[in-house]
Amino acid sequence: REVPSQRRRAVAMRHSWCFGLALLLGTGALTPEEEGQCGWSWGNLGCAPRDGAFILSRNYLCELSAQGCISKPGNPHKVVEEKAETTEAAAAAPQPAVKVVLALDWTPNTNHAGFFLAQAEGLYREAGIDVELRSPDDVAATGGLTPARQVAAGTATLGVAPSESAISFATSNPDKPRLLAVAAVLQGSTSAVCALADSGIERPRDLAGRRYASYDGRFEDAIVRAMVRHDGGDGDAVDCHPLPMHGYGDAATVASGSAVVSQLQANLSDSTWIFTHWEGVLASRAEQALRCFRLEDHGIPYGYSPVLLAHPDAVADSQTAATLRRFLQASAHGFQRAAADPAAAAAAIVASGHPSVADEEFVTAAAEATAGLYLGPDGRWGGMDRERWAGFVRFLAGDGILTARDGARVAEKSVDVDSLFTEALLP
Repeated sequence: REVPSQRRRAVAMRHSWCFGLALLLGTGALTPEEEGQCGWSWGNLGCAPRDGAFILSRNYLCELSAQGCISKPGNPHKVVEEKAETTEAAAAAPQPAVKVVLALDWTPNTNHAGFFLAQAEGLYREAGIDVELRSPDDVAATGGLTPARQVAAGTATLGVAPSESAISFATSNPDKPRLLAVAAVLQGSTSAVCALADSGIERPRDLAGRRYASYDGRFEDAIVRAMVRHDGGDGDAVDCHPLPMHGYGDAATVASGSAVVSQLQANLSDSTWIFTHWEGVLASRAEQALRCFRLEDHGIPYGYSPVLLAHPDAVADSQTAATLRRFLQASAHGFQRAAADPAAAAAAIVASGHPSVADEEFVTAAAEATAGLYLGPDGRWGGMDRERWAGFVRFLAGDGILTARDGARVAEKSVDVDSLFTEALLP
């Protein structure tokens, strides 16, 4: 029979006491007084020991079950049973996907192939993640911020950015978060400064006195000037002019996905920084000859570009870090697929619907050109080498490029290279 609520609580307490006492006594019998007290409890629950006498601890639950007490209202074991069933049902129910915002560094291109392929093939969904691939020209979503600044502001989970962005935040004002790289998107380098082949610019030193269309990165112009100096030219004479909002605010650049088209071919500038396996392929297909200067060929150990940047708080938080691990694992599979099947990678990028990727033949050619750069020699995606980071920091400091926001030079030893990146979340 049902027991009133106040009385039920008292019964439940006595019932639990009886059970604990029986366990404490092992296989011994309860005393008549103890058995009487327990009998009071069982009686109020509408049950009684089967033989009305002594109960052994090993038979305690069996006796109650035999009398139907487990299913009686008011029995504290019934409450436990119901809670267990509720917990199991909750665990079995589909869990809502965790939102992850990946801020891209440029319009969709083959540097991002693994992300788009992982999304197209449902790898993120299978990992319980709802991924937004945010293009930088979506100003309503980005707020006009670079990918790194979106991560710092907490409006993006991860940002695609060059490795100098991590170094920039490490040497920024003390109140800024020290963003760190959690994966290298590419193992090989695709960065180069280029000019039209008929521009009269034959080598980097010829950029002195000529225009350079800049994306206005903190160290970008200084790196270009260093390249000119390393080639015997006057680096200070390079006319660096910024593209609107890091290039994201220039409609012609965004629509084509290339400053070669919007700046060089339009005679608005003489040179710019490109990804050779994207803008370079686009220019080649348009039969537009370029002259490109790779940074590594002119004394600049450029490091990794791009990388995935995360907020240090996200890496330190166990729950968020677990989400990042699932994201990176799914992304690694996506890039491995992109390396093996460039056509599938191209199709996933084209499916984004961005106007710059409407030509599937071009995107496929670019995917084929980039396929060999995603993975390391061991077939692993995302790995980073400490010496490659250290070499880039050494170059920036040695050439006087590494400065604080107030312009003061920063010594190489002031930068903790190990704090710039982590492989702890990689599969």
